[in-house]
Amino acid sequence: MYETIQFDQVADLYDHYVNVDFDIDFFLNEANKIKGKLLELTSGTGRVSMPLLNAGMDLTCVDYSGEMLAVLKKKIEKSGLKCQVHKMDITELY
Repeated sequence: MYETIQFDQVADLYDHYVNVDFDIDFFLNEANKIKGKLLELTSGTGRVSMPLLNAGMDLTCVDYSGEMLAVLKKKIEKSGLKCQVHKMDITELY
């Protein structure tokens, strides 16, 4: 199991310091190739999730940090969009 304490401690500040978007077009282009549901692993606070949701993707988000996901859930609620969000250790998916 990975240590998440660092991410839980910085969740409220994460978006302030990690505000890059150079890769968003790549993710949107790849997601548009999929016909159906998308699963985003290590979703965090939604840096990639929110653009995908705003583009109308059917997205499920997974992360191990409950605090990072709490930030994401607030963004989703504020936007009026819908998304399943799950706290889990992705190393246990196999």
